[in-house]
Order: sequence, then C-alpha cells, then structure tokens
Amino acid sequence: MTKLEGKVAVVTGGNSGIGLATAKRLVADGAYVNTDGEGLNDRYSDGIPLGRVGRPDDIASAVAFLASDDSRYVSGSELFVDGGLAQV
Repeated sequence: MTKLEGKVAVVTGGNSGIGLATAKRLVADGAYVNTDGEGLNDRYSDGIPLGRVGRPDDIASAVAFLASDDSRYVSGSELFVDGGLAQV
C-alpha cells in the first residue's frame, strides 16, 4: 500500500514545471490526481478502464441522479464515478 492510496488531489497548473512535477509525484505515491493541465489526460488515461479521464459532466450526472427522485430507492451503496478505476 502506498502512502497516498485512495486519496484525491487537485493540482492547478499541472501541465508544466512545479505543477506537473507535483502531479507526477502524487500519482507515484498512489493518489488520484485531478488537474487542469493540458496533455495529462493522454498520459494517465491508459490506466483507466474506460480509456479516458473523467469530465466534470460525468460527475455532475451522478450527482444529479443521487439528488433526484430516480434514486429514491437507493440505500447503503457506494457509487464509483471513476471510469472503472476502483474495480481493477
């Protein structure tokens, strides 16, 4: 188990310099990293079963479902919105 396994980090300016180095280090230590860096999606999408990094609307759709009456009979469940990453 790595020291940041299961943790989530947000790194701004992650396409170069300190931001990119920070994002890489956090990933190496086991964290899930969200960044605004262009080009990082291509580097990390290979490890995601659905083949791409999630977009804001992916998360928003799950939140909208849970907040709606469509989820009124859902109880005691975990909803992973991670492109299948937690299931591998």
